[in-house]
Amino acid sequence: MLCFMRFLTKIIKALLAALPASLFAGAVMISIALGSIFPEVDLIANSLVAIDGQKIIIEKQDYSYGPGQSGTVVKHLLINEKDEIEDVTFRLSVYSSLIYTVILMVLSLLAAGFYQFFRRLPIDALVTTAFGSSILLALLVTAVVVLFAVGSFINAIL
Repeated sequence: MLCFMRFLTKIIKALLAALPASLFAGAVMISIALGSIFPEVDLIANSLVAIDGQKIIIEKQDYSYGPGQSGTVVKHLLINEKDEIEDVTFRLSVYSSLIYTVILMVLSLLAAGFYQFFRRLPIDALVTTAFGSSILLALLVTAVVVLFAVGSFINAIL
């Protein structure tokens, strides 16, 4: 029992070590940055917001506030069974941020576990390995989002 408690403590510490980088990659890079380019990214949390026959639609509005300057507002709208509309953009973004953060934390922990298993490292190094793998995963996610952003920018110019 004591051995299991020590193992569980190491797992919890490893997840907490992976939290900052996973939170950055999941919330900031995927949900906010990539979600501003592709609003469908936030629909991973659709089932947490839309229940009992409700559906979420994405509405985009272009605007111009000066010569040569323009922007786009993206909203996630919840339509219930009475056809009433509610803006759920913030709530959907928060939920999707949490989902992506948890997914990246688990992936970091799995990567650290596989690394330790194949390198035959002791379980005591799991926290450090999880932290390192979460940093690498966050850098990878950031690079992919930057590539999508640059591609979207180039596409908008052409």
